[in-house]
Amino acid sequence: MVAQARRQHPDAIRQLLEQRCDEINNDISALGNLHWHTPAPLLSTKFVPARFDAVPPLPPEEVNLGFAERFLPGKRQWAEAENLRRQSGYRVALEQYEQEKTAHAERNVQARMAYSAAMAGNPDPMEKLLEHRLSEIVWPKETLISLSVSEDGTALELDVDLPEIEHMPTMRAALGARSWDLTIKEAGATATRKLYQQHVHSLGFRILGEAFAALPTVRKIVLSGYSQRIDSATGQTKEDYLYSVRVDRDQWDEINFAMLNQIDPGEALAAFDLRRNMTATGIFKPITPLTVGT
Repeated sequence: MVAQARRQHPDAIRQLLEQRCDEINNDISALGNLHWHTPAPLLSTKFVPARFDAVPPLPPEEVNLGFAERFLPGKRQWAEAENLRRQSGYRVALEQYEQEKTAHAERNVQARMAYSAAMAGNPDPMEKLLEHRLSEIVWPKETLISLSVSEDGTALELDVDLPEIEHMPTMRAALGARSWDLTIKEAGATATRKLYQQHVHSLGFRILGEAFAALPTVRKIVLSGYSQRIDSATGQTKEDYLYSVRVDRDQWDEINFAMLNQIDPGEALAAFDLRRNMTATGIFKPITPLTVGT
């Protein structure tokens, strides 16, 4: 039956195999394309209140007895008690709904005040706003970010705990020119390092963009990425900074955000004040991170 299907529908089967092969490899390639979704820096932003999705309870339907049932004391008493019970439950549900609605409105008021303070350059609300924004992004690998805003709200330092290269996928899907078998093969160390290099730079680019878009008073950002690696001298795990970049908003504004899929994130970061010691094959050597001032 397999042989017959291949003879009768070779093009359709081949197309399905190629489609599946592309899906597998595109999911892997997406690790290096996080910067494609970077927001453009906006000159003005607007607070968007959270929606209140709760639905108010509906008034209960009353129990209506038939003509003959009204003359039965037991039925009449049951109906009256049941209607009282339903009305009581409705009042409790309505009161709870009104309380939730009021609490939601109060949270929106507090959020609006915090947002206005962040837009005005108040460091604490700025940090909370950016932390919340970054936490809502679904990162493909575990990504931990710490941040600190300067007292005047114009400078930001970001430390990013990058994934280790061991967490990168090492396999790729392949389909031979005359084969009916979709195979999964080792990509090799060079391809894995290339993917890792693309991923960590793309990740840094995206975080920079999110920060500039969220915090309009920030004029300068220093972003430093580090990773846990085995020290070849001691065998112990240590944290090594792989790159550190300092970016001014005026420089960032020069990026064409309509053509992000044409941008190499590693080269893009190199256009700024970048400290990085990386070989041509994508091996990172430890560096000392930059600071806002030096």
